[in-house]
Amino acid sequence: MDSRIEDFSCKRKTNRYTMLMLYLIVDVCINSTYLLMSQQQSYKKTKKHFMKELSAQNIETRYQNEKIYGQTKDAFIRYGLLPKPERLVTLVMRRENPSKCQDPGCQRST
Repeated sequence: MDSRIEDFSCKRKTNRYTMLMLYLIVDVCINSTYLLMSQQQSYKKTKKHFMKELSAQNIETRYQNEKIYGQTKDAFIRYGLLPKPERLVTLVMRRENPSKCQDPGCQRST
């Protein structure tokens, strides 16, 4: 199992052990799902192709969300995931940055 996970992994460098555990759980789930799918006679995809297909489905469901951040929407467009014709108008939430004052009379304490 470890050697299968090390070939194609979703792990990233992190200092938080909770994120490390999440990445390991995702890796095990992907590997287990691939093993189950590959047992079917008609399934002939590689693990790399399977992971790309799975992530594309995940991104598609994320893009279906009615309220997404502008930053996320820009990343979708940057990676070639343009909106479908029926979804040209989307609601975009703006993140509030508390370190920047937006009001004209606002004074930051230094």
